[in-house]
Amino acid sequence: LFIVVVIAGCSITIDSIDQPDSVNGGDTFNTTLHVTISTQQSADNRKFMVALLVPKMWNTAKNATVTFTSDITTGVQKMTVIPAGTAAPQGSGRDWPTLITDVIGNGGNLLPGWEWVAFYSDAAYSVGGNVNFGVTVNISIKVSQDNVSFKLGYVVANNSDGLSDPQYYASAFPGCFRVFGSGDLTDFCNPQLSTTDPLN
Repeated sequence: LFIVVVIAGCSITIDSIDQPDSVNGGDTFNTTLHVTISTQQSADNRKFMVALLVPKMWNTAKNATVTFTSDITTGVQKMTVIPAGTAAPQGSGRDWPTLITDVIGNGGNLLPGWEWVAFYSDAAYSVGGNVNFGVTVNISIKVSQDNVSFKLGYVVANNSDGLSDPQYYASAFPGCFRVFGSGDLTDFCNPQLSTTDPLN
């Protein structure tokens, strides 16, 4: 029984996502995650982590704003990009993008040119045991002018447990998202995977 309590110390779920089907190139893409976190043990000094699977062409690390509100905090809580190369918890030295790619994958995007970008809450939080609380994550990204179809993805976790056990994190892939931009369509969802060159 003691072992069960330790293993079930915390769980996290993404309950729903408010995401549009498309935006125009150069516009701001806004999406909202509704998350529930449940604890059975108290936890001290935990930072909240949110990661986004996005096209590299968006330069999300510079063009995104991620904030959240929750039942246990007051006001809007800010989040900051985790610098590439920063070791993720329980990740055997891997950073968050590498760890998420190894554990969760690329969401079914069939072309290269995707990336995971991770954010930590600026503040750390302490939570008591046997607490259920909601978190609402608000994400805004200024997208590029590129004409693209892409399968977006989301991961939420914390800076202590990482991805060490499926109950400590949650992931979601709401489907193909379209940016109506300029130029030929770059289709990560259903790309043309082969070509024929008559000269070869």
